[in-house]
Amino acid sequence: MQAWLEQHEKIIDSHQIALGLIELAKQRGADEDALLKGTGLFADDLQRAQYQCSTEQLAKLLTNLKKQPNYQDISFMMGHRLLVGKFSAIANVLSHAKDLNDALRLICLYQRQLFPYAFFVVKRHNNTTYLLFENSITEQTDFQFWLELICAAIHANCKWLLKQSVPIRYYFKAARPKNIYQYEHNLGHKLNFSQPLDMLAIEDSYLSIALPHASQSIRKQMRFQCKSAQTDYYHFQLLAGRSRKQVQRGLIQFVYLHLQKGRATNLEQMADLMSISTATLKRKLKLHGIKFQTIQDNVKKQQAIFDLTVRGKANVEVASYLNFTDLTNFRRAFKRWTGKNPSQVNLG
Repeated sequence: MQAWLEQHEKIIDSHQIALGLIELAKQRGADEDALLKGTGLFADDLQRAQYQCSTEQLAKLLTNLKKQPNYQDISFMMGHRLLVGKFSAIANVLSHAKDLNDALRLICLYQRQLFPYAFFVVKRHNNTTYLLFENSITEQTDFQFWLELICAAIHANCKWLLKQSVPIRYYFKAARPKNIYQYEHNLGHKLNFSQPLDMLAIEDSYLSIALPHASQSIRKQMRFQCKSAQTDYYHFQLLAGRSRKQVQRGLIQFVYLHLQKGRATNLEQMADLMSISTATLKRKLKLHGIKFQTIQDNVKKQQAIFDLTVRGKANVEVASYLNFTDLTNFRRAFKRWTGKNPSQVNLG
């Protein structure tokens, strides 16, 4: 049973993302035929229940979308409607979260359905929770668009659940954009650009506030509906003669998390874990625009930057934790990852 998602596989609920993006673009005057051109998606099919599309098709849809006028804030608009209100069964589940900690856990659980292109790693330090964002499936996509969408979704969901603004701090690798008003309007004013990490930070005091309108019985029912819909889809796949694949994570995400957790330390071990040959793993990663060494470096780079800039650890501590034989090798690797020495990397 395959445990990772590749960009050509049609396993993404078209109603959740594709149809939503098309509807928003059409409200801005975009032509539907132009949006669908070359995607392999058709208007009639998108209206069908349980119609699935691939992330490859979503990438083409996004390319077409960016050619339309007035598309710039659609990522934020889509994010706002993704987790709030009655837009989907998943939104209904989130509306009955016990607190924001529980909501974040549920977002992780339904990540593939909500935003298949990206995932976040949760880290905690000094009564603050940090979400660090990475590509999930392929490097061949507009990651900043999906990052804006996810941040807007989390921001709106936190505000909706708590009935108050939550002072979330955002850190983006991208340079300060010309459309800064759109960021401020949708994410607030705690914005930092040209940063070493794509990350947001929330104080734990907000995450633990009990949500008064949460109903565990309704939440259980809504989760059952989400599970039933997924089960119905797999049953449909079996009837159509397709193999059953309970895909949970994107290919890059799968490799990243197994490296992070130490379940594999090199290409050969990862290929064995995935029950494929090293040549096949190399080929798959190449098709998704990345090398195994790059993912391995990203795992260590993210940990090193977080430990240095957030946790305030010394170079020697970080080097030891990442299993470098000496400080010189760590500094050399860090310079290769970031173009800077460890002492030159700061947040804010």
